[in-house]
Amino acid sequence: MRPSAHGLPLPQADGEVRLSVRKVLWNGTLLACLLAAPAFWSAPAAAFGAVTAAVVLCFGHSVGFHRGVIHGAFRMGPRTERVLVYLAVLAGLGGPLGMMRMHNTRDGHQNRPAAPDYYTFAHSAAKDAAWFLFHEHTGAPASIDATRAADPWYRFFEATWQLQAVPWIVGLALWGGLPWVLWGWGARTAICVLGHWFVNYEAHTRGYRRWTMPGSGEEGRNHLLFGALAMGEGWHNNHHAWPDSARFGVGWWELDPGWYAVRLLRALGLVWDVKTWEAGATLRSTASSTGVATLRDALVAR
Repeated sequence: MRPSAHGLPLPQADGEVRLSVRKVLWNGTLLACLLAAPAFWSAPAAAFGAVTAAVVLCFGHSVGFHRGVIHGAFRMGPRTERVLVYLAVLAGLGGPLGMMRMHNTRDGHQNRPAAPDYYTFAHSAAKDAAWFLFHEHTGAPASIDATRAADPWYRFFEATWQLQAVPWIVGLALWGGLPWVLWGWGARTAICVLGHWFVNYEAHTRGYRRWTMPGSGEEGRNHLLFGALAMGEGWHNNHHAWPDSARFGVGWWELDPGWYAVRLLRALGLVWDVKTWEAGATLRSTASSTGVATLRDALVAR
């Protein structure tokens, strides 16, 4: 069932959503690799692709980039940050600065009652997929962290994020030929990109809500199937309510692999000052739902 809040898309101006040649070429290549991969089946190559997909999505995109860099759910040293963000780049979703701008722009719109249709989920899954994979929005992007925006390391990976695939493609080709390239890079990256879109769409249109956020056009949903499979990102209503919490799962059944990864990094001394909703991470809204009030009371009691 779709959330009723999705019924408030703002009018879309001509040219506001435009075809992106760069996205067509990049994601089109990935989709072609995914379609071709079964014809060059290799169990070891497919296993390598599955393991590396889990690593880059969990430690890179979900933990290091989304929870750490964007939401500041914990602190980390510069070397740890660089390694984790590099892993996020290998997921193939974009450059670090561009992904930050998109995330902040999307959240800025979704936190209001109405938004350009590009940032809502009031349209069909097919349109959402086409926009995500092959189009871009021409509206003014939101601001991002000025220090990171000026950081030469971030700027370098923003300019070369697609080229970061080249050493891996060459290495996989030398190791095992075309099957390893298709499964170890092409299909793996395609699954990361498609999986990111699909889980994001599902976690805004299917599932249950624990929290309500008055005035917000998108409250997210907790998705029983993809909550844990998406490294915890599928517990999206929890994340919308507690955006700077490193732990996305709240109920005992809401398994959160990203949170387990954060705990591992903390045990190794690589991250610290970890924020969680139990310890009083910032609630995004002063919602008056029973769930929010109960949790607030529990935090005060601590």
